[in-house]
Amino acid sequence: MTEIDVKMASITVSNAPDILIARGVGSCMIVMAYDKGQKIGGMLHAMLPTKGPTDNNSAKYVDSGFDLLVSELKKKGVTNVKKLEIRIAGAANMFPGVTLNERVQIGARNIDSIRAKLTEVGLPLSGEDVGGTTGRSISFFLNEGRVSVTKSI
Repeated sequence: MTEIDVKMASITVSNAPDILIARGVGSCMIVMAYDKGQKIGGMLHAMLPTKGPTDNNSAKYVDSGFDLLVSELKKKGVTNVKKLEIRIAGAANMFPGVTLNERVQIGARNIDSIRAKLTEVGLPLSGEDVGGTTGRSISFFLNEGRVSVTKSI
């Protein structure tokens, strides 16, 4: 079993018994996809909701990052994308009490972006721990598909 840190603006795909970990997640969106039969999973650590035309790092964004996550899972051996279990975590409002315009509310926009993407591709959400005003650390256990979320104080 190996613990693998998934850094901001990146994707990691692996198989059991590895554990994928995202630490100190604030407004970023963590998207986890899991093939239960093959025990293959992946984690996207996206910073922003939608990719612009000039940025080459698809993993930085929820919309393009999700597409890249699915592509990487297929390369690893996932054959039936429709059977993927999808879980999300993060997307906190890290500046509670501060009046921000909608464009600056990154966490809420990240939530909207992944929900729209999942609707677009016809995949249901299996679980979530999103929003709020505290950061999180997320561990994704690929031997069983379990997710553990620890919230900061």
